[in-house]
Amino acid sequence: MATNAAAGRHRPVWVRALRALPLVVLLVEVLLVVLVARAIGWWTLLALMALSLLGLVVVSRTSRRSWRELREMSRTGKAPARNASDAVINLVGGGLLVVPGFLTALIGLILLIPAVHAPVRGLAKVLAARGILRSGGIRVYGMGGRGFGNVVPGQVVHDERPREQQTPRSARRDDQDPPVIEGRIVDE
Repeated sequence: MATNAAAGRHRPVWVRALRALPLVVLLVEVLLVVLVARAIGWWTLLALMALSLLGLVVVSRTSRRSWRELREMSRTGKAPARNASDAVINLVGGGLLVVPGFLTALIGLILLIPAVHAPVRGLAKVLAARGILRSGGIRVYGMGGRGFGNVVPGQVVHDERPREQQTPRSARRDDQDPPVIEGRIVDE
């Protein structure tokens, strides 16, 4: 079994760089505040407070609307008109607006645009599926340009026995059996 140190060496560069993201965002936020303060002076503070207030309004409206839809759904048994993921995206966008800073506010405002919800939803589905599979001990490959990692050499073997001698498969109704992939399990 691999130790945490050994497992960290095999992670893609973008995963390791992701750990530094909060520090990078903080530094960019400070830099942006300084640049904006040089340009507009004390109005920078007012702009940051206005963006935070806008975020509070968005979070408040979105959470109230979601709560109303949830109560309506439980009362009538019908699904809400809006997608639940849209509410979550709006909450995240509003939450980013609440955080004082121009970069997080920009990202929050972008997330509030309805046209952005579909791509964000797709990305969230992919990331959630990968997380669920990984938590179950299944390695997921193919994202991040690193190919498919360690490929286990194997060979496709077809069962040549007559159908009557093969293991019965009550669920299969077609005449073609799927190929069998033979190989060996390699622990890393």
